[in-house]
Amino acid sequence: MSGGYTERDWPPFTTEGGFSQFGSSRAQDSGGLPPLPDDDDDFRDPEDLKRPDEIAGRTYRDEARIEPKDIPAAGPGKPAGRAPLSAALGEIALSMRQWGAKGAVAALFSVYMELSTLFHDLYLWFPVIGLAVAAACLALLLWSDWGRWLWRSVGATAVLVCLIWGACFVGRGFSAENPSVLTGMPMMEELRAGIAKLEGIEARQIAAVRASMEEGLAVTDAFLAERRRTDIPVPGEEYERMLRRTEARDVHPVLAGLRCALRVNEARIYLRWAGEDDPPGAASGPAKLQTAEALLARTEEELGGIAPEGRAPRLRGRLLAARGAVLCEGLASGLWPDRMDEAVSSAERGFELLKDIAPDEAAQAAGTLSRLHLIRAAASIDPDPGLLRLSAEAARRGMPLAGQGPSAPELLYAAGLALDAAGRHREAAEAYQSGVNQVDTQLRPGLYALLLASLAGSRAQGGSLRSAEAALEAAEGTAARHAHLGRRAEVQLALARAGTAVGSASRSRKLLSHALEAANRALSARPVMPYADGHIRALCLQALAALEISSLDGRDPGLVRMSRGEGLALEGRIRDMVLEAARQAADDSASLARAADTRRLQEIRGRLEAILYLDRSDPTFSRRHAAPLFDACCMLARVHAALSRSAGTGRGDSLSTAREALARAEELSGGQGRDRLEAARASLGNR
Repeated sequence: MSGGYTERDWPPFTTEGGFSQFGSSRAQDSGGLPPLPDDDDDFRDPEDLKRPDEIAGRTYRDEARIEPKDIPAAGPGKPAGRAPLSAALGEIALSMRQWGAKGAVAALFSVYMELSTLFHDLYLWFPVIGLAVAAACLALLLWSDWGRWLWRSVGATAVLVCLIWGACFVGRGFSAENPSVLTGMPMMEELRAGIAKLEGIEARQIAAVRASMEEGLAVTDAFLAERRRTDIPVPGEEYERMLRRTEARDVHPVLAGLRCALRVNEARIYLRWAGEDDPPGAASGPAKLQTAEALLARTEEELGGIAPEGRAPRLRGRLLAARGAVLCEGLASGLWPDRMDEAVSSAERGFELLKDIAPDEAAQAAGTLSRLHLIRAAASIDPDPGLLRLSAEAARRGMPLAGQGPSAPELLYAAGLALDAAGRHREAAEAYQSGVNQVDTQLRPGLYALLLASLAGSRAQGGSLRSAEAALEAAEGTAARHAHLGRRAEVQLALARAGTAVGSASRSRKLLSHALEAANRALSARPVMPYADGHIRALCLQALAALEISSLDGRDPGLVRMSRGEGLALEGRIRDMVLEAARQAADDSASLARAADTRRLQEIRGRLEAILYLDRSDPTFSRRHAAPLFDACCMLARVHAALSRSAGTGRGDSLSTAREALARAEELSGGQGRDRLEAARASLGNR
């Protein structure tokens, strides 16, 4: 080594002398050696003496150290103690250049990758923290003289962390399993797909997503089958849990069919949930129906792009059947009044596609089709016999497919409604009785109460009064045992209709009072559409029950019997006094009943007049609700006629309003509804 000592330049080493000769001659023979630092004079590594040729080439770390005395003095205008920016940057750069601990770099890299995998937010916070620390260290190097070696090391480490993060930001983009924000941008989709194929991950991802979607489809299918088997409501949390099972938004194109099937189930879950709202008329019911309809519309569009007509017939059939059911429920609730043809077409096509593949689902579609024909028939003042026949035939077409499944009693109920509307009460009673025999009273109390109430109404109109009373009593008992049936508008309307028919036939004030209470409960549970068909028909039924009650003698039956002396074993003057008191009490009870009936009729009159006001203010109202509006006008005329006969009311105003309502009913009739018009005219008499 040039400039250093050779072997012959060293004095001989002796055991006695040790290094004393070298130490004594160092000051005299300093030759080409640089002067050693003062802090190394007291002790020297013995290994240095064995390698004298390396001493001259050694670079001591203190020579590279920049001490504060090397920093130029502050010039004019500079604060005392502040170093130039270039010097501070140079110190950090020099410290980074001397970072030779490769193990420490690898450790930092590993710790960073582990933390960014566990805590994804740290992936973006790391560079922010690193830059903040580097800026703080730079400021300390500029303003402080204390601990400069510490700030240099910390600043260099912070910059190194930022550089590592930059490498990770770009490098992680080439991993499909753990992509970075860079590859999450839309323009990198093709690159990401290519990386996934290159790494062989795409097939595993598709298999995992497929397994998850198939599991969700099986679970929701089982849930919907169970909900069809029972009509006892379940908590809303259960529906939300099932909806989470159907979440499948961004999937591979090969899984588009499974995604469509999941969306169909999602729409069917919303449909079931809308019918079980507490109460059913809550604002969320129509909102759920609209959500289900939007899901089915989007699914139909997507399915048309991936499966041409004729392919995937079961999925397409389920989609069409679900669409028909959603539209049917919306039409019954006052939504989409102009989409009847679309609903009928969807239900019919769904039935044709499913009848050879899924018989039970086809039977359900047949029930939807029967109900749609019945709703369309009821839209006219006199129900169309052809539509009623189509409704009954649709129910009969589904019965062989239903077998002993849950659709069988539903189809019998639909057929009975069509036969009842056509005036074939005996055949309707037979259909209802068959449905009662097949339904499970524990799992489906709602359907059981509907069948019994409809059976009571049919038998009352057919002349079998005693069996009608027994069926009505069983229906009311079923509704009383299950609290949720008190909030089901369909069940309460059936009870009110049957109670009015049976009470009118038997002249029972008690049965008519029960019917009026059921009508009131039905009105409180109707959908939020203020004057939809069902709402107006419930008001008319309420008015009919109140009119039937007002036509009865309001005297207490026990007091009447007592006033006649039945069972009274008294003689003489005491007997006469008791009979007179009983007659007076009976007359008082009749007066109180008439006053209560008058107040009730006045309330009903106000509700019916609100409908007529809406008819006058909205030109499209009569076009959409002609049939129920006709019934409301006839019922209003009868109510005013009844009020004009009671004492203490404005007889002239009531008669004029009754004639006005009757004239409006004649305008709407168009030659139909003659029997109801005649009944309304007869209530006015010669006045």
